[in-house]
Amino acid sequence: MKHEKETLESVVALRNHAMAANTRAAGQPGDPAAMQALGGAETALGLGAMTKFMAVAEAYPDLKANTNMMALQEELTSTGKQGRVRPARV
Repeated sequence: MKHEKETLESVVALRNHAMAANTRAAGQPGDPAAMQALGGAETALGLGAMTKFMAVAEAYPDLKANTNMMALQEELTSTGKQGRVRPARV
């Protein structure tokens, strides 16, 4: 359970960091540094923590079968996600 706890804590911390970066970028839309920080925070969340999270979820068949978890996985991995994110960045 230690690994699972550390993974969850990592996801939460990186999510909070990404949300803070999003708030800064929204308040300063013309600031390239704020946009770069947002991109870095989203990358760290998506490639680092969420990859670990999905790996942990694979170890629990009951969790994998849960409809909420299946919907979350689809949302996080679908290419359609970029279709919703891209207009918000413009």
